[in-house]
Amino acid sequence: METTWLNRRTSWSFAPRSTSAAVLLALGLALPAAPPVSAASVGLSSVRAQSFENEDLLFFVPETADRFGWSFASGDFNDDGYADLATGMPYDNGLAGSGLDDTGAVVVRWGGPGGLTPGLADTFLSQYASGSQSPPESGDEYGFALASGDFNGDGYADLAVGTPGDEDPCSPNVNRTGSVSIHYGVPGGIQLAAEHLVHESLGDAGGCYVSGHRFGAALAAGDFNLDGWSDLAVGVPQAIVPASPPVNAGRVIVLYGHFGGLVPIDFQKVDQSLPDVIGVPHDGNEFGAALTAVDLNHDFRDDLAVGVPGLLGSGAVQVFVGSSSGFDWTQSALWTEDLLIGGGASEFGDRFGQALAAGDFDYDGYDDLAMGDPSEDIGASANTGMVLLSFGSASALTPTRVKQYLQSSIFGLPSYDGPNENFGHALAAGDWNGDGAADLAMGIPLEDVGGADRGGVAVLTSFNVAGDYGAYRFLAIGNAGIPPSVQNSSDAGRALGVGDFDGDGYDDLVIGMPYWDSLDVVDSGRETVLYGSFFSDGFEGGSTFEWSATSP
Repeated sequence: METTWLNRRTSWSFAPRSTSAAVLLALGLALPAAPPVSAASVGLSSVRAQSFENEDLLFFVPETADRFGWSFASGDFNDDGYADLATGMPYDNGLAGSGLDDTGAVVVRWGGPGGLTPGLADTFLSQYASGSQSPPESGDEYGFALASGDFNGDGYADLAVGTPGDEDPCSPNVNRTGSVSIHYGVPGGIQLAAEHLVHESLGDAGGCYVSGHRFGAALAAGDFNLDGWSDLAVGVPQAIVPASPPVNAGRVIVLYGHFGGLVPIDFQKVDQSLPDVIGVPHDGNEFGAALTAVDLNHDFRDDLAVGVPGLLGSGAVQVFVGSSSGFDWTQSALWTEDLLIGGGASEFGDRFGQALAAGDFDYDGYDDLAMGDPSEDIGASANTGMVLLSFGSASALTPTRVKQYLQSSIFGLPSYDGPNENFGHALAAGDWNGDGAADLAMGIPLEDVGGADRGGVAVLTSFNVAGDYGAYRFLAIGNAGIPPSVQNSSDAGRALGVGDFDGDGYDDLVIGMPYWDSLDVVDSGRETVLYGSFFSDGFEGGSTFEWSATSP
């Protein structure tokens, strides 16, 4: 499986052994019923951490609301054996003095033995590049979504860049139809100008679409037909689909890779208006708002999970099973919270399916699917958030085991389920501690830390065969040595990324802070990279933020 690369209150787990009961009580924390039976590292800490800001690149300078760190993808674009990091900045205003707004850009850093290259970024991608097939325009949002895969099978990772605000090529006055730029990896780097530019109109006579479809707002790479080439699923969450009358329900288009790359000659389209697809199209369904590849049935073909966060006002996730001939849309299931964890779980205003991530968490050979609902109400607390984890099996479309995660269930106190925290807004799967099983990171961009809105990330690791996690940790920027310094309202955890940037066999975690203020530049954006290792938590450091413990 190829993984794409998705209030506030301090959430601490058990204190380390060196922290006394008196200190806990002074901090206002409840004493645990008993000390942890054992402690385990989650593999992530501030050791060797890096943090990168939106940089001044002479002709492209940090400006208000650039939002660097909005999206991530990793892949070995230069084929040197180390994962590289692509970071989306969709609201960059482009060339200084151009007068354009929100054209967008992508920054690429190379991985290496010491991690990501320090200093100025290695490569800056934008629609200003010589040979670009789509010149920059205001509102393009180039870099809103990113995905990486080897679409042409040459051994170099390639980068797909979503530009959901792009104009329709056959009607320049039709805005926000969207496009996807394909930058192929090459010796020594990545193409500055996209070799292929794909629009929603592919394969259709006339080729024109109405404004607002937002083709490219979500992307996911995977080998859905097991032919050895990576394929690309493209979300079009505002697409108008056939109905009586037509409605903005959303669509997904799957582009199949081959030796020529992602040229639009082999593709499939799916939406809920098709007779064989479960679900009824309605305005605001947002079918395709989130995507991930996942091999739920262990047939080595990736399946496709589609987020439908607006379905019936509460959200759903639709799963389609891959096959050697592509997708048979009859082989699908529609999962709601009611279906997965019991009647009454779905509530109006939920956004179940807004975030997705996949990995083999219980190490049984079947991929598992994590699904976020950042707008879930818990008791009287609105928009607290929740994550569900459905474990894969031979019967891919029938959930057999589902785990529900709330902040209170992880960190041990009901008070952790505070209002407007958006737990589960972003999700990422990677093996931080090198035990061979996937671990789960869950973004909480509006988490209160120290009494202010700063955001954070909850990490679960060391799952057993029953699907229970063995260790957990809360990561907060500016705490326990995690760089940079503390800043309110940066929305840390609004986006997450994964890659082995130093090639040591342990995945590393990228935390996006798109609303970080750099000096006097508001919402310029920032990212922090935490490196994975077998044991790096520093339990004796005396900080509750460094502690992970065996779950009850």
